[in-house]
This record gives sequence, structure tokens and C-alpha cells, in this order.
Amino acid sequence: MNRLRHLFAAVGVLIAAVGSASTWWVVQLETGAVIEVSGVDASALLWSVGAVALAAYGLQLLLRGAARRVVSGLQLLSAGAFVAVTFVASSDPVPSALAGITAATGIAGADALALVASVTISYWHVSAAIAGVLVGLSGLAGVTAQDAPKAQERFERSRSQGSSDDSVSAWDALTEGVDPTQR
Repeated sequence: MNRLRHLFAAVGVLIAAVGSASTWWVVQLETGAVIEVSGVDASALLWSVGAVALAAYGLQLLLRGAARRVVSGLQLLSAGAFVAVTFVASSDPVPSALAGITAATGIAGADALALVASVTISYWHVSAAIAGVLVGLSGLAGVTAQDAPKAQERFERSRSQGSSDDSVSAWDALTEGVDPTQR
């Protein structure tokens, strides 16, 4: 379950990285200018929520018990918000092109938005939604996963594993030429 949790998070982050660098939609102005809006430019809130999900994933790797489960829950919630913000941003893509329109025309605000002739959506925003779902599944797996044993617990030897009689008989067997690796 732990490996699956880490795999979901790693694949989700990779998909988000590829999707954020891609063009999500192209805005054509009445002047003929074309503005490409990448995933990074689509919504500042989107990537802020994504950073919270990524930070929660990193933090849960350091925590144990109830604290890890709470942080995994935060990862799950922020990944869900990431998916929701992705679809909200894609439902009205024109405002995300405002900075590009202002840079191209020198006109800002509502007047700049009035210059938009058409919007072509490339559907790369779906990659962000898929990434959010995968990171959310990783958070869900973190909420339900058992804690790994502490390092000192894994390597401690319990007192009941052997007695002094066993070690004496092992040395005696070596003295007699018996190989202890042969059973």
C-alpha cells in the first residue's frame, strides 16, 4: 500500500509538471493577435493549492501516527481543491489571458477582455485534473495506511531469541569442526 501511495504521488506530480508547461487554451483577439495560455498562467490559485498538496505529501513522510493521517487528509483535501479549481479555471478561460492581452495591446481590464474574438481549448487542463486525482488517491492511501516500524524497532534483537546455552553449544560445535551454516 505504501508503494502504491508513493507511485500515485510521483506520477501525479510528473503529469502536473508536463501539463503545466503545455498550452491549455489559445485566445485570439479581434486584432488578429494570438495569446497562448499555459497551465502555469491559467490560475495562480490552482498552483498554490497544488503546492499545498505537494508540501503535505512531503510532510507526511516525516510524521507518524495520527499526525501523518491528518496531514494525509490535508493532502487529500487540497488535491480535491486542485481538481475543482482546474475545472473552474477552464470553464471561463478568458480572464487567465488578461496579462497576455494587456502585454500585446496595452489595454487592461474589462476593455482588454472585450477584444477577445475566440478561445480554442486544447484540453491539457485535463492532465491537471488527472494529476490532482492521483495525488488525492495518494493522500487517501496515506490516511488509511499503517505506520512503518521505527528503524530501531526493526534492528533490535529481542531477549527471547537465544540463550547463553545456545551460544556455548555453537562455539563447541565450531571447535569440533561442525559448520554452523549447514543444517
